[in-house]
Amino acid sequence: MYNFLVFIHSYVRWAIFILAIWALYSAYMGLIRKRDWTEADRRPGSLFTLVMSVQLLIGFLVYFYPGGLVLSAFSNISNAMATTQLRFFVAEHLVVMIIAIAFAHIGTARAKRAVSAIAKYRQSAIWYTLSTITMLLGIPWWRAMFRGL
Repeated sequence: MYNFLVFIHSYVRWAIFILAIWALYSAYMGLIRKRDWTEADRRPGSLFTLVMSVQLLIGFLVYFYPGGLVLSAFSNISNAMATTQLRFFVAEHLVVMIIAIAFAHIGTARAKRAVSAIAKYRQSAIWYTLSTITMLLGIPWWRAMFRGL
C-alpha cells in the first residue's frame, strides 16, 4: 500500500504542474488582454488549488504511513537530519509544499474577493506564480520523474 501511495503521489504532481500552467496562463492572459472575469477564468485556479490540496492529503498518508520512509526516520531523527535526502523528506519537502498550497489558497481567495476583473487577474497571477515557484523548489528533482516505468 505504501508503494502505491508513493506512486500516486508521484503522478499527481504532473496534473498539478499542468493545472499550474493553465492557471498562470489564464491569469496572465486576463491581465494582458484586460478582459472581464468569468467562471472560465476562475476554474483553472480553483482546480489547481483543489488538486494541490488532494495531493497534500495523499502526501500526509505517505508521510505518516506505518513503516514508511519518513515515519521510520523519526526513530533516529538525528541521523535523518544529518542525511540530506532524509532531511528533505522529513522536513523541507513538507514545509515548502504546505507554503505552496497556502499561496494557491490565498490566490483563490483574494481573486474571489477582489472587486474588479483586473484585480482578480492580478491577485491570481501573483499568488499562483508564488505557489508554482515554491512548488518547483520543493520537488525532489533527483528522484525518478516517472515512478514505476
